[in-house]
Amino acid sequence: MMTELLSPETIESLEYFLKKDSQAISYTLDMLFLAHGCDDIHDQDVENTKENIRLLFRKIYVDVPLNPFYRKHSNELAPLMANSYLMWSASVALENGDEHSRFACFQIRNFILSVIAHCIYLVGGSDWADSVLPDYWLKFAPKLDKWEELKVE
Repeated sequence: MMTELLSPETIESLEYFLKKDSQAISYTLDMLFLAHGCDDIHDQDVENTKENIRLLFRKIYVDVPLNPFYRKHSNELAPLMANSYLMWSASVALENGDEHSRFACFQIRNFILSVIAHCIYLVGGSDWADSVLPDYWLKFAPKLDKWEELKVE
């Protein structure tokens, strides 16, 4: 399950993009944990432990709703989170289709990254977002070599 700690490099990048806002960083790490953890449970491709499932529940019911960054920006973040779920759900329906369906799945599966991109805007404003989002997307967007690997499955 993708519930192990993120790499120090990834955390360092998030700290930079989120201007070291500890509450925003905590929120985005929780969202990544939830997105990957729930996807892993759905795909059944990684062993799940009771501890990981307990952490998923805690983050869903306690950590995210009580996070001060989320509480401050919930009117903007909640619709993005809902859309993230809807896009993930659509990607699940597309993942076993033809190559075009799988490509669409690949493109929309990681919509959680758009939620994080919006957090970058929220912590730094438009000028900050304009200046760093190209680098953010290059760092975190799904890689072409991963698509090449998946399209032949």
